[in-house]
Amino acid sequence: MTIKSIWLRRIHKWVGLAIGIQFLIWAMSGAAMALLDMDEVAGGAMAEHAPAAVPSAGAAWPRIQATLAGQPVSKLAVRDLAGSSVYAVAVNGGAPAPSTLLGVGIAE
Repeated sequence: MTIKSIWLRRIHKWVGLAIGIQFLIWAMSGAAMALLDMDEVAGGAMAEHAPAAVPSAGAAWPRIQATLAGQPVSKLAVRDLAGSSVYAVAVNGGAPAPSTLLGVGIAE
């Protein structure tokens, strides 16, 4: 049993029309989003991140200072490591070493 070419032409015409209308709607909505302000398109203000903990406020900071033995700190950062916050301390301009390598986390 074969399908006559007239039916293939009709199916092709209607499928092409449906896909063409979808493409036209997609292109028009994309152009509208490009013309609108970013705040209107995003639906509101962006989420704000919580401020980082102050190093002197943690109970672990004195132990980190003792481990460093008075070496000058060139860079200090609070980072997330395996779901917990840690101090990353760079000494003498070297690469930061997370304080968990020293066995000290912020929450301790």
